Amino acid sequence: MTKLPPPKPLLSIDLTKDELAFATSIGKLRRARNVADGVSEKIFSGKDPALINIQGPIGEFVFAKMFGFPWDINTKPRKGGIDFECKNGIMIDVKHTEQTVDPQ
Repeated sequence: MTKLPPPKPLLSIDLTKDELAFATSIGKLRRARNVADGVSEKIFSGKDPALINIQGPIGEFVFAKMFGFPWDINTKPRKGGIDFECKNGIMIDVKHTEQTVDPQ
């Protein structure tokens, strides 16, 4: 069986080192506040919660940069919720994943 190359991304959004560091620091601050305030985490992947809590804000930042939304850098404890709201009232909750779809 021939192995297919990994899929190419449909879009590519680059972050500068400073943008990546900023989004990472927001993720760390959010996690620290959530832990301090007893907000529970539901992580089913077995991955490190600290890493997952960094990847989420990076995904939000990329989405904001891609679509021109202001990014909410608030670090108040929250569980789930809405990350962006469009002018027409549509609400968006950004999700981040490292998994790709196997074409098989």
